Amino acid sequence: MKRFFIAFFLCALMMDVCGGQSAFAQAAPAQDSITLTPLVLTGQVGVSYGYNSLAAQGAIFVHFGGPGLTWKYGDWSLGLNVAPSVRIQFGDVVRPTLGFGPSFGYKRWLLTAPIYFDVISGKTTYIPTIGIGYRF
Repeated sequence: MKRFFIAFFLCALMMDVCGGQSAFAQAAPAQDSITLTPLVLTGQVGVSYGYNSLAAQGAIFVHFGGPGLTWKYGDWSLGLNVAPSVRIQFGDVVRPTLGFGPSFGYKRWLLTAPIYFDVISGKTTYIPTIGIGYRF
């Protein structure tokens, strides 16, 4: 898992050094073509809800934009993002967590569906969530 985060950090650093342009970028694409903007630290915030079947409890996740891959087509976008989050579980403590999943966007609004990893009583589970977000 450490290698994954180190790879994201190094790629984000390379993007910053290159002035936000990929080293593999060709000529600028036409307006109506699909563009790939890799590893962009987007300013986004979102809220999603998920139900943990092992704990039989729901939880709200407040997530903030992290590095990811984003494909854009006009006003529409599709992304795979890492979502640093704060988990608010009903009747439990608030704790930080990390999710990963797709986001579908139209202009500045997002429909997000991050998945979170959790361990309860020694059993591993994944919590799928769905929510909305806003990109700055």
